[in-house]
Amino acid sequence: RYYSRFTSSIFCFNCKGKLQRVKRKIQNKIGLDFTIETFFEQNQFLFKMIRIEKLAIYFLMSLVIILISFIIIGNLIILIVEKKNNIEVLKGIGFNSKQIIQIFKKQGQKLVLIGAMVGSFFGVFLVLLQQKIGFLKMGKGFSIDSYPVGINLTDLGVLFLIVIFIGYFSVNLISKSYKKYVFN
Repeated sequence: RYYSRFTSSIFCFNCKGKLQRVKRKIQNKIGLDFTIETFFEQNQFLFKMIRIEKLAIYFLMSLVIILISFIIIGNLIILIVEKKNNIEVLKGIGFNSKQIIQIFKKQGQKLVLIGAMVGSFFGVFLVLLQQKIGFLKMGKGFSIDSYPVGINLTDLGVLFLIVIFIGYFSVNLISKSYKKYVFN
């Protein structure tokens, strides 16, 4: 049935940002009898799915970070309770309650910063590993084998800032209630 007609043809161009212009030029040359679609237009469902997954991941990561911040708060409370003797020594050498609270606050902030940096490094490592090896497969029915990933510095920065914000917020929140644990 299609022996004498083209059903499709694939062209590869290295013209980032000029794709629509190239598409219009080809359309003008061959006429309106043919439909010309870019890779993104042919795979609209895939890219919509990826955008939705990206938003869901932001939401889930924020929830995970909030849960982890509760763990940090609990660890700081345990640290304070365990360090009661050290707190008494600090009081004995002249530290006031504000200075002692500031020590624990800075300790918590350092934990948050180190956790954000290690987590970012681990995340970038996993993305690079997926790009090289492709251990997360898409399944059948897609034009690509493995899940497409890339490092977007904006996304990395936003997630890093979310971690820092929630972490510092939780540390500051608990530091306000340190007095009842330290000076009762």
